[in-house]
Amino acid sequence: MSPKDHDAELDGLLDQASYLLTTARTAGLEDPERLRTTLKRLRSVVGDADALASSVEAELRAED
Repeated sequence: MSPKDHDAELDGLLDQASYLLTTARTAGLEDPERLRTTLKRLRSVVGDADALASSVEAELRAED
């Protein structure tokens, strides 16, 4: 993947995380089930971002 592709993927993941955080804030404790579902989705997005970071790190090490 090119750096531009990585940037685009990271931007998409951060947009998703932002949306999910806003959704969680809106749901709050008034709708605990929606809050839990949203937080599960957020954990998944964070995991994807972590995997992307690991991939980029491996690519950078390979270049050295």
